[in-house]
Amino acid sequence: MREAGGNVLKRFYLASVAVVIVVIVTFLSIRYAIELLFHIPLVEIVLSLFISLLFCVLYIFLINTFSKRPISGQITDETLNEEKNEADATTEESKGSIAKLPFNRDILTLTNISRTGFIIFMGFILSKPLEIFFVRDTLDDKVELYKKQLIESHREMVTTLYSTEFNKISREIEQKKLLNRYHEYDQEMAQLRESQQALSEKQESILQNANDRIERNSFFIYRVRLTVSHYSIAWFICFMVLILFLLPGYLIYSISHQEEYYKMKIAMEREIIEKSWKQFNDQYSSFFEKKYGYKTSFFSVYEDAPFNTIRKSIPPYKSQEDFFDRWGKQQ
Repeated sequence: MREAGGNVLKRFYLASVAVVIVVIVTFLSIRYAIELLFHIPLVEIVLSLFISLLFCVLYIFLINTFSKRPISGQITDETLNEEKNEADATTEESKGSIAKLPFNRDILTLTNISRTGFIIFMGFILSKPLEIFFVRDTLDDKVELYKKQLIESHREMVTTLYSTEFNKISREIEQKKLLNRYHEYDQEMAQLRESQQALSEKQESILQNANDRIERNSFFIYRVRLTVSHYSIAWFICFMVLILFLLPGYLIYSISHQEEYYKMKIAMEREIIEKSWKQFNDQYSSFFEKKYGYKTSFFSVYEDAPFNTIRKSIPPYKSQEDFFDRWGKQQ
């Protein structure tokens, strides 16, 4: 990068600073989300570090794999001059359009679009805990109110569910009382009362268990829904996070492919690929020679293997006369 010039180095410095900020924002966002979802310190720390590291590695991988142009293309001064002339002509024809941006048509490829879309998705997901954090004070009151409503509705539902069986046992007890003149139904009435007591205890246990779960729950999804639907600052935070996530890719990709950086980068990548291809061919030939006793090489239908952009032409078919002439000479 130093050999490529100060402009390239400056952009990479800015991109590096942006990546560091992205890493910090990612860790803080995931740490706060894990804190809301779990309430065990050890689990929070381990999961926060693991998921943050996973997101950061994936993000850096996506940024580094943005493709400017195929590696197989030969980078020459003539090619660069032609591309420069085409870019100048396009700019003159479409002033005020997207042609003025430092991006070129190479960005409109499926791989670059998919990478950009995945980065936007990552930024969108990681922005939600930050949105919740900035409005957490007002959200806590609304969540507490929601918890009370949920507990009350759950109590009504459980009470309704058990009231039928409870009332049925109560009616049986009353009927037994009317017929229990000589105390012959005392044992059955005692069993019914025990069943009724057990039913009440089971109902209270279910309600207590539900209350405990609701109280411990932070309702992360509910907080996200409230934040998005009631606070305009949430969309501003989301937009700023997306800009931050896209900034390193923009800074790197906005470097013109006419810069010395890309010429050296493509030349180095091409050299690495060709070296690896040669090593593979040597190992392939060595294997066949040792195992089968004859020399051969890996067959490819492309002329520029391993880049595989120029397919070999189909050999021409010869006439039957040529075959019979050759066969007659051999005889």
